[in-house]
Amino acid sequence: MALTTAALVAGGASVAAYLNAKYHIHRDLSTITKTKSAERATARAAANGTLSAWNFFAEQVKKQPNATCIWTREAEFTFQEAHDMACQYGHYLLSLGVKRGDLVAVYLQNCSEFPILWLGLWAIGCSPALINYNLAGPALMHCLKVSSAEILIVDSDPDCAGRVEEQRAAIEGELNMKPLLLDENLKSYIATFPSAVPDESFRKGIEGGSPACLFYTSGTTGLPKASAFTTSRMYYSILTSDLFESSRGSRDRWYNCMPLYHGTGGVRLQVCLCRGDSVAIGKKFSTRNFWRDVIDSESTHFIYVGETARYLLSAPPSPLDRQHKVRGMYGNGLRPDVWERFRERFGVPSICEFFNSTEGMFGLLNINHGPYSAACVGHHGLILRKLFHNTYIPVAIDSVTGDILRDPATGFATRMSYEEGGEMIVAVANESAFQGYWKNPEATSKKFVRDIFEKGDLYYRTGDALRRTADGHWHFLDRLGDTFRWKSENVSTAEVAVVLGEFPGVLEANVYGVLVPNYEGRAGCAALQLDPSVRERFDWAGLVRHAREKLPRYAVPVFIRVVEASDHIHNNKQNKVPLRDEGVDPAKKGTKVKNGGADRVLWMKAEEDTYNARREMYTQNKHTTLRGITTLSNYKPMDRCGHCSASSHWGPLGSKAADSSTMRARPEFLAHQRLPSSSCSRTPQCMRMRTGRGSWFWTAKTKSLSTMASQPRTASMLATRAKRRKQRCSRVMASWLMRCRDGFAVSRVSSLRVARRLRASSVWSSMRSAAGRAQKSDLEAKMVPSCSQGRVSLKMLPTPCSSSKTKMMFSAMELPRSRSEVICGRAMPRAVVMTECASTGSQLTGVMLSRARRKGPMARL
Repeated sequence: MALTTAALVAGGASVAAYLNAKYHIHRDLSTITKTKSAERATARAAANGTLSAWNFFAEQVKKQPNATCIWTREAEFTFQEAHDMACQYGHYLLSLGVKRGDLVAVYLQNCSEFPILWLGLWAIGCSPALINYNLAGPALMHCLKVSSAEILIVDSDPDCAGRVEEQRAAIEGELNMKPLLLDENLKSYIATFPSAVPDESFRKGIEGGSPACLFYTSGTTGLPKASAFTTSRMYYSILTSDLFESSRGSRDRWYNCMPLYHGTGGVRLQVCLCRGDSVAIGKKFSTRNFWRDVIDSESTHFIYVGETARYLLSAPPSPLDRQHKVRGMYGNGLRPDVWERFRERFGVPSICEFFNSTEGMFGLLNINHGPYSAACVGHHGLILRKLFHNTYIPVAIDSVTGDILRDPATGFATRMSYEEGGEMIVAVANESAFQGYWKNPEATSKKFVRDIFEKGDLYYRTGDALRRTADGHWHFLDRLGDTFRWKSENVSTAEVAVVLGEFPGVLEANVYGVLVPNYEGRAGCAALQLDPSVRERFDWAGLVRHAREKLPRYAVPVFIRVVEASDHIHNNKQNKVPLRDEGVDPAKKGTKVKNGGADRVLWMKAEEDTYNARREMYTQNKHTTLRGITTLSNYKPMDRCGHCSASSHWGPLGSKAADSSTMRARPEFLAHQRLPSSSCSRTPQCMRMRTGRGSWFWTAKTKSLSTMASQPRTASMLATRAKRRKQRCSRVMASWLMRCRDGFAVSRVSSLRVARRLRASSVWSSMRSAAGRAQKSDLEAKMVPSCSQGRVSLKMLPTPCSSSKTKMMFSAMELPRSRSEVICGRAMPRAVVMTECASTGSQLTGVMLSRARRKGPMARL
């Protein structure tokens, strides 16, 4: 009997262990228990009037006054020192007339004074409005106006101070706000104030709905919107902050180089201080300094935002990679393909990936220690899945309007399966569940939708699309709406469009984000409709200067698409969807946008100051000559002039960098060419270019046009070889270069195969019929450029199987007072010409003979 009982107990334990492992029952119950306990504690603190987060920090000061509180490269502060400085800041602000409940605008970079000032504001019952220090012009003024603050604390960094100084008259006059530069003089003055704790009356009875801080978010459209991180939410966050840590140490230190004006970096930093953890603050993220800072500060955890991990992985291996003491990392946006590679290389055992928004209505947490739950943003076991089945719901979205799709018959929304996913909406009892955007009731009301599944129900729109697997793993799909993320920052399309629209000559700007291979997030692209009177002489460099003056660097569009007419939908709103779907892939141009095939797509490299037409991308015969930015970004010097060591060619990084099938079928591609320096003693210089079919040589004069000649494999040699080999497949290549003002030139290289087993007499007779007196030695194509009154003509005479009867014109580039012509034959109806007028300082000349007809003696390429 005893054996039977023991067997039953063992069997029951095995079954329970199996069910727990499969459905994660214990973890769900633990999460529910801790969160409910934190909710009750928060409610008690609100009833007692002790919700201020200052109380947590003051308690830690009593426990460990001499422990390190804040570490920076410049200095270290103990908890007692940080406490005393915070009190001094509080008394200083009171002397300026700041009152309990006021907001103080903070325009600071990462520094030790940032969290101390924040704590000092809590000490007197106030809170900071955290302004992105990259903002300038109208966006900065908008954020300051929303805060209604009377004091603005400004970083002493020259760039930050300069942006505020430009708006000083408006800040002081229109907003009645006083900017204060936090330089060494002001710091010394603040140090003269008493370090005694301000009276408790400043903190007693703080309401849970009051802001602990004010963050700014782009929302879905428009200028940045302010969202309050409430006092009760901060209190709750401190209580639940150790949910993901199984072994919290007494000497934990958190390294944070993420912007402190962001929720991820700012809130986590204050949470650490309030629960007794030390923090190490980096001024800004740097792959070179990241691990050195982590090691020198002896940090055990660090805070990240998406691309941080990828940037660290891209750095060359270093002995510092595993010399750290890091046990865990905390943040959001870690990409699935980076997750395990990062853990393996740097040896970080614990990764805590969370998903949440500034508004805080829908949150997920993934505490990961191995490959099982890697690459997801959260996990719900069986209990949580059942509990939130009718709370967090994915619905279908209209991709054109961005509205929730509704059944025409019932008017209700379409609920998607969790496995397929959709925009997540959150069931709420009333609108008070969302604190709302600060002093923006109109924007707040747009976040709610009614009558979704039945009359009278109410849901909050998150604006994010997610899906959940059958075993409870949540995966992020996309950020819906107009806002997109680039370089870890939210970019508001409306803000960028307003700035671009202010520039002379821009009739309308439609801004959107486009996917770029090998880059995180979406790069900014602006579809511009230009004034016809300035279209041919538009000042692209001036547009860049204007945008950089008014926008943060990351918000300046990387791409420009010049359109003939703007695209709107039925309600007169800009239609971004077709433009976003086409992106900047030349193969897709014109497939979604009506009459968009003739649009020009320009782009700007980070180190340049203009949008350059030289880098326009083309597609011909369903083959991409230049496949977007991927090929451009993978170009590197391959050969150098043997005489002067000047870089002579930028080509794709091996066969894997380019589309190998395209290179086999079509060896022509756009080759960026840097001409050798004028000091080179050899003229003409010999250069080599590698194509998909080997190396070809030509000579190039540095200041004039030239053709392929005098080097191995000239046209005449090819003709002779073709005869000897009974006219087997050969190649005729033609190219020329133009010296540019900046020393760059672009060469369009083309190939043409002579049909196999084609009798030589047929070739020559075709030539003679087209060129009359042409000789056999003229098989090599000759380019005759001319420029007169803004017109460029390029004639190719003679070419094999050409015909003077057929004249085809291509406007491949609409550049200043420039047009393009080509005389080509029926055998080459798809010739493409790209030119710029040399008299106007143009920088590009090229031609591509792309394809022969499928019929006739030249049927095959």
